Amino acid sequence: MKKLIFLFSFLSVCFCLKAEEKQGPALHFSGDFVSSYTWRGLYMSPAAIQPSIEFEAGNFTIEAWGSVSFNGEDKEVDLTASYALGNFVFSVTDMWWSTQDSEIKYFNYNSHETEHTFEGSVAYTLPCERFPLSLSWSTIFAGMDKKADGKQAYASYVELSYPFNIKNTELEAICGFTPYKAEMQYETSGFAFTNLALRATREIRLSSSFTLPLFAELAVNPALEDVHFVIGFTLR
Repeated sequence: MKKLIFLFSFLSVCFCLKAEEKQGPALHFSGDFVSSYTWRGLYMSPAAIQPSIEFEAGNFTIEAWGSVSFNGEDKEVDLTASYALGNFVFSVTDMWWSTQDSEIKYFNYNSHETEHTFEGSVAYTLPCERFPLSLSWSTIFAGMDKKADGKQAYASYVELSYPFNIKNTELEAICGFTPYKAEMQYETSGFAFTNLALRATREIRLSSSFTLPLFAELAVNPALEDVHFVIGFTLR
């Protein structure tokens, strides 16, 4: 696991240095406030604040994203390195879920004890302005995702998303599913739809120089027979 983390860090630096040759770097940060935190059709925590900071250099991006529930019990920190190549985006993410009173520490990377999950993803957007459909495939390749026998489960999640507009509102239709059994991560026993969602975002103008992005999402998880309705806003 230590070798894996070293390789991830080394590749991140190499890509970053190569990307910086093309254009100057940029730094972005923002924070979302959500009525509840849902992820890929799963309920993760009650109301939360979700900060993010992103370093971009050329086609390479490093992002730190987090979520902390207002009751202080649930927290998450995700570190992602991604590289855009044409209409493709390749990324590797270290996702860490925990609670404030957990006895497992952040730097515990023991495969059968850690609360880290390492995931590789590839996303592709159709090169068509009239039909900008995106498809992504994400697979957990290490960390906290095991079968009953203790072996890595390699849980995967596939998502199709399609953005469109109605007047001054941006919308996105999402269809997500597990292609095969993923009991620990998504509670599915085979192919199953876990995330059928519609997300709407609108810029609310509060003054001549400041707008507040307001968003709402209705998501249904057919596999778990569950539904989520979330509203939130972004500060940036």
